[in-house]
Amino acid sequence: MQVLVHVATRLRDMHAAGYVHRDIKPGNIMLLPRMNSWTVIDFGCAARTGERAPLSFTVQYSPPEVVRAYLAKEAAIAATEAVDAWALGVVAFELLTGTPAFELFSGKEKVCATNTHLC
Repeated sequence: MQVLVHVATRLRDMHAAGYVHRDIKPGNIMLLPRMNSWTVIDFGCAARTGERAPLSFTVQYSPPEVVRAYLAKEAAIAATEAVDAWALGVVAFELLTGTPAFELFSGKEKVCATNTHLC
């Protein structure tokens, strides 16, 4: 579980500096073998906290508010730390269970699984 602690620490530091990653997923978590540490990579979707930033997300790791904004055809949404917290929670679930959080769903079903009031 060291990976979760390291990533949570990186996110805490990023949030303290006023930024939100907005695309936490296994593909954006990297092991630094020489440092025996894990880190976060790919800051292409990062935004200042509170800034209205263009929608850019990976649906399996996106919180309901991002999916709702997408379904409402909003072009942008305020960047919040909650987006990173949700995504890290999904990563933790997958790490602990060995299965994708939304493995049984695809497409619209996946969206509906986290947003039952929309479907």
